[in-house]
Amino acid sequence: MLYGSSEGLNSGIEKGSPKEGNHIKGNQPYLANSFGSLKRLVNEKQLDDLRDYISRHNVFDYKDEIKKILDLENDSYFDELENGDNLQQILSNLKTCDVSKIRRKVYALIRLLYGFIPSDSRFPVNDTSLYDQAYMATTMFKASLAGLFLDNSKLKDLSEFDYRNIKWSILGIQYDKLGLAEKGLKVAHIQWYREATREVDKQIKDLIEVKWALGNEIYRDETGIYFLVPECVIGKEIDKNLYELNKNLGWLKCQILTIFKHEFDDEVYPTIILTKPSRGLMNLGYLIEKAKENFLKADYSLKRQIKENDFKEKIGICQVCGERFVSKDRERDEIPMCDVCYKRREGRITTWIENLRDETIWIDELQDENGKIALITLKFELKDWLNGHLLNSLLVREEDFIKYRRITKNLINLIKKSVLVEEVRGLSLNDDEIREIKEFLSLFDVEAIQKPFNESFNALKDYKNIENVKPKYRGMVKRLLKNEEWIEHFKFYDKNTKCIIKNKKRGKCEKIDEYDTKDGIKEHLYKIFTINYLILQIQNTLLERSIGDKWEKFIYKSLKDWDEEKNEPKKEKIDFDKRIIYWDKLTDKDIEFLSRLILQFLLRKNPSPARLRRIWETTKEFFEDVERGLIDLLEIPEWRRKRIVIQLDENEKPNGEYRYRNLCFWKAGDKLYLITSIEQFLKVIGNNEVKKLLNNKEKEENLKELSKILNDKKKLIKKLNLRKIKLESLENEGDNIEIELDENKIDLLEYRPYFSIIKPTPISWQFIIPAEYVPKLIEKIQEKCNKNFKWIYGKLPLHIGIIIQHYKSPLYIGIKALRKIRRDLYSLEDIKTKIDGKSLKSIQKELYSKYVRGEELANNTEEYYSLYEWGGDNETYQFYLKPDENSLKWITTTNGKDNPTFYIYPNTFDFEILDSNVRRNDIEYYRGKRVLPLKSNRPYTLEDWKKFIKFKEIFENKPSKLQKLVNIIYKCLEDWDNKYDDSISQFLDTSFINVLELNKKSNKEVIEKLCVIFDISLEDKDLEKFRNELINKIDRKKMLMFIDMFEFWHKGLKAV
Repeated sequence: MLYGSSEGLNSGIEKGSPKEGNHIKGNQPYLANSFGSLKRLVNEKQLDDLRDYISRHNVFDYKDEIKKILDLENDSYFDELENGDNLQQILSNLKTCDVSKIRRKVYALIRLLYGFIPSDSRFPVNDTSLYDQAYMATTMFKASLAGLFLDNSKLKDLSEFDYRNIKWSILGIQYDKLGLAEKGLKVAHIQWYREATREVDKQIKDLIEVKWALGNEIYRDETGIYFLVPECVIGKEIDKNLYELNKNLGWLKCQILTIFKHEFDDEVYPTIILTKPSRGLMNLGYLIEKAKENFLKADYSLKRQIKENDFKEKIGICQVCGERFVSKDRERDEIPMCDVCYKRREGRITTWIENLRDETIWIDELQDENGKIALITLKFELKDWLNGHLLNSLLVREEDFIKYRRITKNLINLIKKSVLVEEVRGLSLNDDEIREIKEFLSLFDVEAIQKPFNESFNALKDYKNIENVKPKYRGMVKRLLKNEEWIEHFKFYDKNTKCIIKNKKRGKCEKIDEYDTKDGIKEHLYKIFTINYLILQIQNTLLERSIGDKWEKFIYKSLKDWDEEKNEPKKEKIDFDKRIIYWDKLTDKDIEFLSRLILQFLLRKNPSPARLRRIWETTKEFFEDVERGLIDLLEIPEWRRKRIVIQLDENEKPNGEYRYRNLCFWKAGDKLYLITSIEQFLKVIGNNEVKKLLNNKEKEENLKELSKILNDKKKLIKKLNLRKIKLESLENEGDNIEIELDENKIDLLEYRPYFSIIKPTPISWQFIIPAEYVPKLIEKIQEKCNKNFKWIYGKLPLHIGIIIQHYKSPLYIGIKALRKIRRDLYSLEDIKTKIDGKSLKSIQKELYSKYVRGEELANNTEEYYSLYEWGGDNETYQFYLKPDENSLKWITTTNGKDNPTFYIYPNTFDFEILDSNVRRNDIEYYRGKRVLPLKSNRPYTLEDWKKFIKFKEIFENKPSKLQKLVNIIYKCLEDWDNKYDDSISQFLDTSFINVLELNKKSNKEVIEKLCVIFDISLEDKDLEKFRNELINKIDRKKMLMFIDMFEFWHKGLKAV
């Protein structure tokens, strides 16, 4: 019962009601990502081969583990299991054994086999896998079961237990992972915090999922880790709809805090917080929104108090953790740090040596040819997907909205009329009403909803007897006809006498237990059944699919059923807790509102637990895929990925960092590791031939030659100016090392020249790369985004934040700036952008031509996923895009609509050049844009990136012309005034033409590129026509963009 209710709720909400027979078209079924793009084709032969391989090779053989748990000597147990065994003995053994290994193997096996098979063969509900479906259903079941054990009052009378009232809460263990990254003065410290958070999350997961089996993890990001747990674990309300842990679970709280105390050395503690119980996951979005506030409520009850003796022999506070004191013996360190942080750094270096081919931990290795590094944040604005709002712009089926809204409205009026009937014989259903009921039910599943109704309706109408209903439907029919909860809303039911009123005037009535067999009533059974069946479907649709406090409050308020003074629902028209709609209290306006909302819930994609899980899994997989392929994505050449390792003749000098000029090495034992980029090494020690290759490294032939040199130790040695160099110790003055560069004493190892500040989460990923690869990164991320999210272009905004600084600048300054440039929006409305239908359709056409698969076209994917809010009306679907009375909007596709205005949320990129530490203060946003006037154009949309590219192409070989133009523009920006707009535009127009010598025929290509930059559409690039258009296009905003392009390419990358 428990599992069935969990699976039914998850599956029913998730799948909604796709059209029967609308199966995935094409040669093979496929699993789509959450946003409509083909993720993986289902190849039945490959699946059979996989199952066969697993079976033949015992890939997931549990027998050994089970034998250990049950203390078995051989496999005969498995053969005799069907004949029975001592169950109590088995359970006793299980209690004392670790079954987590088997659990992990089971999960791995199920994911391997079912992670790429859609849970439904109908389109468009092929976006959730069987694994996701099973995982969330099992998670809900597990939490429900835990709840019954914790609160066994519900077990006293299972016959009275109503599974429809089961709710779950979300337990958040929240702590600021980005804030921990900001503590790191060196990459090694950042890496320690990153790995420590991973270990903490792992231990918390084992504690909740395995040791105490309270629930399962449902989400994890930079704000913490989250679990679905039973509703009974909530304690006192501490904030609006947020609760502390039940005081009876103090032992659990203590164990969670102990994990943090141990792993973070008493430095970091979390906030343990729970959401208001509900029957879904949409409250997760609210909990994540409140994370920043919740960080301030961390529980420090286990934190050690500082004692007077702690100050002895100390010289200050550690500059890394900011928590512990620095000992006198650390006074000479480059960065004064406590003993704990020093050991952490040393530990990370040991780990690095063990994994030399992995990502680097040395900033010196990440500098580009100009000594610049780029700190990158990739961030999805996921909030309105996590709370389910943007799912209102995706469809599960196409229907005539106007027609079905009218039908739904008529049927609610029919219900209201029926429940007000004072005697049962007054119930009426005409042919038109029956037809509309069946049309309405056609929006539901055939087997689960339509077929039970049709067969039961016909049996009751024809035979007037419940016993003539098919046995498999009889229980449901009896409940709707005989249970008081389903009869009491009719006025012909007398609650005091528990009788059905047959004839009010004559006082004739029948007991509810017997009425169904009485003449004068039994001929009305099919009508009572029909009305109640209709009520059942409407209530399930409205109450199950509006899960979440925001939607419930919105519905209460829209029905004028909210007490503003008490700030709570009146529950006079609807009661979400009791799952009742008081039909007789509804006004015409209420019915209009409900009919619209009910139809919306039937047509949209619903925020089921499994679907929400797939959404954040999809975005996390996007970032993980970027990380896995980052080196290829950035097209970092093979030679640039090399590191030199030198074998020392002796091992007398202390381990640590050594330097020759600007080249750094790390000594560990009898080996010396180059920890500066190989490019800088060749610039310092390479001969003139190598330096010439580096000066023109973009050329294909030079790339090949550099690769040859860095793949051949003998050839490398020949290309060096110096064979012997003297290294000076940075930590111990006088401890110098003389080394000889010899082909027999060096090794060339390949590594990954990037560093992850945090590992990918569903929301973001932060990392560091050589700055010269930023343009390639933007290009490839845009391309990858378009490929994966083409059907929802403009509805899942991705923001790229870029901080460029010198590699010797303090890293923590850059990371603090990176935190700011990730641009945390207050609302998605901050970046809402108008776009005309012609432009939007043009973008879509380009995306579809490049990235659409034949299978996606065959299934008409655009009609289900590519719907946008627009400025017109009475077109396609009118939905509430969020629980707000002002959010009722018409949504439609762009097909056949060139002129109307649509609204999108664009992908963007922003950058800051940290040429000084205070420059990070320039990064402030208001409504999604920079506050500083000179940088108010930022961020730019990714569609603007092509303008940046054209700028580089124009000016990469014209530095003097660029400087001259920039000086002119700066001067004009200082003098710009609305009074003189025209004269300044004319002056700048003339300046562009004269400085760039556009009157020369050889510069025709420059005019074409300027047309792209200034959004000038000219078929004939005639100079005079261009001049006239340019005057009209030049304004302050365009000139600020020009300055930003100069900043990016010149100050940031030294590329022009």
